[in-house]
Amino acid sequence: MTTHYTDADLRAEAVRQHREHAANLDHALGAIADKWIGKTIGTSNRYWDLLDWQARETAREALYNLLAYATDLSEWAIAMGADALQPSSHAITLIGGDAPRARIHLAFDPDMPQDARRALTALIGEAVQDALADNT
Repeated sequence: MTTHYTDADLRAEAVRQHREHAANLDHALGAIADKWIGKTIGTSNRYWDLLDWQARETAREALYNLLAYATDLSEWAIAMGADALQPSSHAITLIGGDAPRARIHLAFDPDMPQDARRALTALIGEAVQDALADNT
């Protein structure tokens, strides 16, 4: 059987569709309230759908803005998934003044132990700090 596409073609199409789905915020805005039904707020035992109308509207607009200004990581997400890597909650943030100037997010093989992930993240952070100190 002849294959009419490459792995790169599949990845490019996945990135395109991922971006398209993320960009469809007008549809998402209406669906936000539907997705809140029966869902707790963070780790509390309060529920989104039980907030009064004004609190729900304020939260819905804030959530919409977070989604609207979220960086398009489609290509990274597809590549990470294709490589079977899992995103880590560990991140390295470089602060300049009172605001983040750069952030490095990492993804790891699912079999990598947590202590190895933490150690690698710390080593990368130290290397970045050292490099920045050498250039100032």
